[in-house]
Amino acid sequence: MDVYDENVLRFGLKPDIESIKDVEVIHDTMVQLEFKAALGDLYSMPHYRGEQKFGWDLATNLFRIKSFQGDKPKAMQAVKDGVTEFEKVIRSNFGDGALRNIFDNEKHGKDWDLLFQAQHASIKTCLLDWSPTIYAPLYFCTEESKDEDTEKSDAQFWVYMVPFAKIKSHNEFPVKDSFYEQDPYALKEGYMINVSIFLDDLSKRAYETRMYHQKGRFYLSGYDSAEIAMNKQSEVAQYLYRFRVPGKYKASIRAELKERGINREYLYGPENPNHQALMDAINNRIFI
Repeated sequence: MDVYDENVLRFGLKPDIESIKDVEVIHDTMVQLEFKAALGDLYSMPHYRGEQKFGWDLATNLFRIKSFQGDKPKAMQAVKDGVTEFEKVIRSNFGDGALRNIFDNEKHGKDWDLLFQAQHASIKTCLLDWSPTIYAPLYFCTEESKDEDTEKSDAQFWVYMVPFAKIKSHNEFPVKDSFYEQDPYALKEGYMINVSIFLDDLSKRAYETRMYHQKGRFYLSGYDSAEIAMNKQSEVAQYLYRFRVPGKYKASIRAELKERGINREYLYGPENPNHQALMDAINNRIFI
């Protein structure tokens, strides 16, 4: 049994999720762990991720591509190329206002913000999506699939109790400590990135709207560990918890989420097949 599965049993948690209530119990337990850890000066904060099949590693889309496995420089260059193409396509098709620009004056502001938006546009990147809230990740692991095997398969719901020192934001006070000061393609260690969302003209920036509704945060591994799945990194795995969502409960959980207004329309916003075709063309051209 892996350490992240042992963590679930160690704290007396039920390993299977059959309803929203089960996830709410998990969250309440994690908040209590967060509180106790803070008292012991080991402050950590729960983040969540949902995946449609149980057993998948916590790997980025980038390093699921066989041609990039074992060739990190090639993979990271592909991300840079993909993000560059993403920017060109967005500017030419939707105008400059469709992209975040408030942090362009920061050292690596544009690099980070283009990465965030490209990730939510389904461009393959070195980021892994997480959320500090439970409902969007629960939706993603129970989302209806046209593939019968995926629909019937058990899903997995991850919890990552992120040590406070591993959470990076854009802070100016009392001293500047911002992830925008670091090159996202050359991090020395991994971080959970807490992205600020700005509501002014948000609807014009479709992919930032998705971040907002999904309460999106992103984990980016250090360069040396970039191709290693999070659950295979020993310094990370000790803070992970993995739960199973049996396939037979996916539909009923989806129905519960829908009653609370959590569905694809809310989490993704307006979806234009023509827009997605532009993103698919970038992926098909660069990530092969």
